[in-house]
Amino acid sequence: MRRSRFIRGGAVESERGNLLLGADSKSRALKYLSARFAPVAVHSPRLSLSKHARFAPIAIHSRRRSPSKAARFAPIAIHSRRRSRKRARESAAWSGFQVASAQESRERSYDARLQTQTEIRALLASRGLTPKHRFGQNFLVDHNHLRKFVAASSIDANSLVLEVGPGTGTLSECILETGAELLACELDRDLCALLRETLLPKHARRMTLLEGDCLDGKHAISPAILDVIAGRPFSLVANLPYQIASPLMAMLACETPYCLGQFVTIQRDVADRLLAREGCGEYGPLTISIGACADVTLLSVLPPGCFWPPPKVTSAMIAIRPRQTPDIAPDPQLRKAFSAFLLRVFSNRRKQLGSILGRDHGWPAGILAIQRPEELTISQLVSLWESDRSREPANHHE
Repeated sequence: MRRSRFIRGGAVESERGNLLLGADSKSRALKYLSARFAPVAVHSPRLSLSKHARFAPIAIHSRRRSPSKAARFAPIAIHSRRRSRKRARESAAWSGFQVASAQESRERSYDARLQTQTEIRALLASRGLTPKHRFGQNFLVDHNHLRKFVAASSIDANSLVLEVGPGTGTLSECILETGAELLACELDRDLCALLRETLLPKHARRMTLLEGDCLDGKHAISPAILDVIAGRPFSLVANLPYQIASPLMAMLACETPYCLGQFVTIQRDVADRLLAREGCGEYGPLTISIGACADVTLLSVLPPGCFWPPPKVTSAMIAIRPRQTPDIAPDPQLRKAFSAFLLRVFSNRRKQLGSILGRDHGWPAGILAIQRPEELTISQLVSLWESDRSREPANHHE
């Protein structure tokens, strides 16, 4: 009869072949097993507690030993694809390893509350509805990006959030899960009816649903939205319909000082314009008007497959955060005047400044009449606008 013997690293093999692992020898013992019972397949897609945790539970597949013989080498759990997830968890727990971290468990339970693409399809089909292209309805169905979206906004139970275009309510659920108060504005009356049946009854205390356009014309935010916000600080968190993205972002960044930030998905080409620098073809009035008031950050690029139905263009997730010291004071009238000046000079962006404003214009330091608008930085354009404003009374008097 064989006696227990020591193997390298402090592990002990008993007389029946069972492997007893020392506290400081798990790694060496696993290497010993892999050498003795090769080939060894290690399967653990769910474990990441430490660098050794990925080796448990261990599936031992040997041409020389049957599973029944391999099973004697406790406490190594034999993992089989045919086993149910519950059995795999019990086996892993028995061998001293946790199946998933607490964070992973929370993420799985969080995902369970989000609508999947199949569920959105079924929800619309049950009411005889389909996505409407004229409203820019491309629903964000990628759960990873939804979580990233809400996390980037840093909203909590004390936040007021404006969501434009809630659709079937997938992102709305994520927002409400943080405890925030939600003001949702939806233009599609059919989706409004759906939200009143599915989402609003569950969150009636913290959710307000407005049916209608978020804009009042092209240059103003809907009075209904402003009435509900009532001057309170708020954040915009939305998968924006592409048709209204640019004017809404510009008005919130430039004319709404109590907007704490915007976290939105938009077309990639619009995001490129917001992130452009002087000298680029994308650099223009939208870049400068928002850049003079806020910092723009690219959070993620979203391929068409992140949406249903998939759009024909790539999208981007961006954050627009107001600057503590903006180049222009938070005065709606001043910012509107600056926007009008930008449209004036960029309508002939390839012309020299002297041809647009006049050769006798009083040029600020560092700016020449032979330069073009697209060559100036945001701060230079602000200086040029201020010098142009100082000439307006004299020009008007003439």
